[in-house]
Amino acid sequence: MGVHNLDDIQAHPKLGASWDGFALEQIIQLAPEPESAIFFSDYQDFELYLHFNLPPKRIGFEFKYTSKPKLTESMRKVEELLHLDASYVVYPGENRFF
Repeated sequence: MGVHNLDDIQAHPKLGASWDGFALEQIIQLAPEPESAIFFSDYQDFELYLHFNLPPKRIGFEFKYTSKPKLTESMRKVEELLHLDASYVVYPGENRFF
């Protein structure tokens, strides 16, 4: 893949997808009911990478490889459609946003 150091990783076109998969796996492993993990997408292309319906809570996760994550319009719409109690954007940083 031509990846030999951190600069190569950060310049690689698959970095975002790789981050998404890694972060998703980590969240699922920490979930109290990993088998309840759901990917959501609708006919208008609103999607949410990870959704847990853990009564009484509905929680959603989105994954972004960026230094300053933000809630997207798609995520706001999915929050409304799924009646989520909480939504999180997981990114490779230390600060909390929102």
